[in-house]
Amino acid sequence: RRPRQANDHVAEMANSEELSTFATSLIEKLGEDAALDMAKELSEDLGSIPFIVGTADTCDPEYVQAVKASSLKWAISQAHQLFFLSMNELIDKHPVDSLDDEGAPFWSGTRRAPKPLRFIPLDSEEDEVSAQQVIINERLSQFVRSAARLRMEMFISPDNGELSLIEPEEALKALEDDAIEKYKKRKSKEILHNLSGGGEQDAVSLILDELNGAKTGASFMPHFNLADFEKDDESNGHVAFVTAASNLRALCYSIPPADAMETRRIAGRIVPAMI
Repeated sequence: RRPRQANDHVAEMANSEELSTFATSLIEKLGEDAALDMAKELSEDLGSIPFIVGTADTCDPEYVQAVKASSLKWAISQAHQLFFLSMNELIDKHPVDSLDDEGAPFWSGTRRAPKPLRFIPLDSEEDEVSAQQVIINERLSQFVRSAARLRMEMFISPDNGELSLIEPEEALKALEDDAIEKYKKRKSKEILHNLSGGGEQDAVSLILDELNGAKTGASFMPHFNLADFEKDDESNGHVAFVTAASNLRALCYSIPPADAMETRRIAGRIVPAMI
C-alpha cells in the first residue's frame, strides 16, 4: 500500500504550486486524522529521497548502504510506534487497575492488558536485562531485519539478488545504536498528536508541515517498486515479516508465538477472505 500510495501522489505533489490545496483535498476525501496519517506516510516515503538519491546505479555500494541505513532507521521507528508507544497509549487510556462502565475490572475475561516492548542492550546502564528481555530483543531484531528488507525493496528491485538482504548483526547493531541514542537524550515519553475535535485550518497546517518534506522528494519524480504478498515464496521475506510482526504483537499480550509454517497456513485463509 505505501509504495503505491506514494506513486499515486508523487506527480500531483511535484507539480502542485499550492500544497494547501492538496492538503485540503486530502481532508475532504479522508477526514482530518486519516489525512494527517497519509501526510506523515508520504513524508516518510518521499522525504527520504534527497538523502539516498544521487546515483542512477542501484547496484552502487554507497547507494545501497544509504538505502539500508535509512530503511533500518525506518523499521526501528515502526517497531517503537507499534509495540511501545501504541501499547503505552492504550495503558494510559485504560490503566491496569481501571474499571469498565459496569464497575468490573476493564482488563478481565478476554481482555488482556498489553505490555509495551522496547529494545534494551544487554550491557545497558539503564535497566537490568532479564531472560524475558532477551526474547523481546530477539523478536524486535527479527522484525527490524524483515521490515527493513521490504522497505529497501521499495528503492532497490528484489531482482538485484541479495542487495536488500540484511544480516542479523546489522539489525542488532542498528537497534543498539538507537537505544543508546534514546538513552543519551533521556526521552522518557513521546507526545502523539490527536487532531480529533480540531479546526480544519489547524489540521491543514499540521498536514502541510508533513507535506513540505515530501514535496522535496517528489521533485525527483521517483517510482517505488511494488510488492504483492506471496506466502509460498520463502525467498521474498513476506512470511518472515508477518511472522515477526505477529509474534511481537502476541508477546505484548502474552500469547504463544507462531512459526513461519503456522503463519503461512493462517495467511492462506486470511488473504482470500480479504479479496
